[in-house]
Amino acid sequence: MSKTIMAVWAMIIVLLCTSLIFISNGLRDKVLFKLEREIKISAKEYVKDNNVDIPMGSSFIINVADLIDKEYLKENEDIEKYCIKTILVSRGIILKEYKVEKKCEKKDDK
Repeated sequence: MSKTIMAVWAMIIVLLCTSLIFISNGLRDKVLFKLEREIKISAKEYVKDNNVDIPMGSSFIINVADLIDKEYLKENEDIEKYCIKTILVSRGIILKEYKVEKKCEKKDDK
């Protein structure tokens, strides 16, 4: 193959990959992404202010209701909409990881 044909194929592949990335980012729920970011920031402040010591390899659970009661987080209707109940804080070797956990209860219509 000549160099120009290979360059054209490379450009086609790069454009396809780029378009797939843009499409996938457009489908992401921006409200949920922003809400999770706010909750993680509030949980970090909560852990820092309350001097929560988490041993390496273990985890600590923070309820969203506690964050709202202690005014680390403003009450938001989207919290109930997305069924966000707790934040799991776990400690690795270097950093703490904050994971937002969603727990939706199914309603039976009988």
